[in-house]
Amino acid sequence: MRDYWVRLLVAGFAAMSAAGWFAQGAVALVDTGEQSEARSPLSAFAFLPGAWSIRPFFPSGDGLTEGRTGESTIEAVFGGAGYQGTNRIPFHDDDLEMRNLLTYDAHQEVFRFVALDKGTATLDVYEGRFEEGALEVDNLRSGVVFVTQDGRELSFKLRWYDLSDARFRFDVFWSDDRGETWSLYAEHIYERRS
Repeated sequence: MRDYWVRLLVAGFAAMSAAGWFAQGAVALVDTGEQSEARSPLSAFAFLPGAWSIRPFFPSGDGLTEGRTGESTIEAVFGGAGYQGTNRIPFHDDDLEMRNLLTYDAHQEVFRFVALDKGTATLDVYEGRFEEGALEVDNLRSGVVFVTQDGRELSFKLRWYDLSDARFRFDVFWSDDRGETWSLYAEHIYERRS
């Protein structure tokens, strides 16, 4: 009986993979030119692959206090269809370790950023737009929230700006009222190491 379930599971994964391959091929067969042109908004991030230092700054009193420097490694995936990264930022007595993926959905004309951090093991899904030289995404549509010790449900918004090959800025904002108001959680300066 156990062999039956294992074979059924393997067959299911094979069917899902085949459906995914077929769908990717079908999209490409319909209009390859449109597909590559639709990905063009992601080209604003073609500079991302490489190793980066991350300088975090946290609100403190009337200003910002610099935290300990972290690191990020980013690579292009599937020929530039997305950028995946691993970030490590010293945070309190531990490191915040996160895996993420940045993509562009040509059909819905929206950027998506997904992040999985080691501490919460929660997959966070963000969506947003690139306008006036900045990408801004939030997790309001996905409904993912992080619950604080006092029971507040926090949503997050991320913003990439001042983009260049040598450095860029990345800010994180939080909201406990589903995006009615946002407060700065941290500013980050990414500087290229290689």
